[in-house]
Amino acid sequence: GRMMCAVQILCTEAARVRVVDACFVETTTIGLRWRIENRAVLAREAVGDVKIVRRPDGVTAKMDIDATADEAGAARRSEARRRGERRALEDTDD
Repeated sequence: GRMMCAVQILCTEAARVRVVDACFVETTTIGLRWRIENRAVLAREAVGDVKIVRRPDGVTAKMDIDATADEAGAARRSEARRRGERRALEDTDD
């Protein structure tokens, strides 16, 4: 019948000891788990509101979601996103 919640904290390895200490001081927990995460990232460049990404099998584009926020309706936002991505890819071909 104990109440439970989960908290996730992202920090650098250099800050881990301080973060663990803070968790023990600021909460009632008596145990913590941590793990080191790794990730792979693709090379990218920004062309306006669009990120051009170099993938092993070619180049793709992804427009920032905020760039189409002014468009009314999902269909118009989707079309604006596709148009922007297409333009950015064409600009990188030059």
